[in-house]
Amino acid sequence: MLLADGGWGGTGFRLPNPGVASASSSNTLTPVSFISDGNLMTAWRPQTACPSGPAVNTFCCEPEWVQLTVPSTSVLGGIVIRGPRSLFGNGRVLTGRLEFLSFPGGIGQLSRDIVLSPATGDWALQFPLVVTGAGTIRFRPGWADAAAAGVGELELYAP
Repeated sequence: MLLADGGWGGTGFRLPNPGVASASSSNTLTPVSFISDGNLMTAWRPQTACPSGPAVNTFCCEPEWVQLTVPSTSVLGGIVIRGPRSLFGNGRVLTGRLEFLSFPGGIGQLSRDIVLSPATGDWALQFPLVVTGAGTIRFRPGWADAAAAGVGELELYAP
């Protein structure tokens, strides 16, 4: 549940150290550590720029991904994907695939295609059930509004 102002509308609170970030690649100026640094002015961008395309909605880096691997003590209630808010160009991801890998307790492996806000690049989901234990949450960017599109934050929330 994402509020109109871009805030989290679900229950719980943002986890300050959600897990270990990794990516298929990273631009040297935009490392994967930016994905969970709590700063929307920074962003992870893949090393491979999106190919040229129409002025609006270029296809972006389908084989690329960024992920958070959470520890066995994790108790999760939701996720927010945030677009970058950089003064040097936002380059927002507009679509993608969210994948839950190797979580115990029945969640197993799930994936979901998502459409992010075209205005902010934000998207939110409050989980219908609490997710516990170790696992990996991976995001694969899809369509974007610029060749240098990126992801500002992967925020995880407690229930």
